[in-house]
Amino acid sequence: MIPLLESVEMLIEESSRPVKKKVVRNGELKIKFVCKPGFKFNPATKSCVRMTMAEKKVRTKAAKKSKKTKRVNKASIANSSRKSRIKSARTRKAKGLDK
Repeated sequence: MIPLLESVEMLIEESSRPVKKKVVRNGELKIKFVCKPGFKFNPATKSCVRMTMAEKKVRTKAAKKSKKTKRVNKASIANSSRKSRIKSARTRKAKGLDK
């Protein structure tokens, strides 16, 4: 095989490896798989796969809409997110995940 093709295949293989991250969801410890930007986790193959351009556009549009909503409801969102952050920090500390 050509060395260039081998290096490209190695890069693709490296990017398809998700990183395990411990997160707290609903008071329980869960494992979250994090991929590099432009990739998403595929549970069937347990690897990261490249997102399609259509999916990237949908996510970008959703992020812009979310930002606009947050800007409109700034005060109420700030209070609820502050309470949620404090509660989450307490849970993480109890589980021994705080850094």
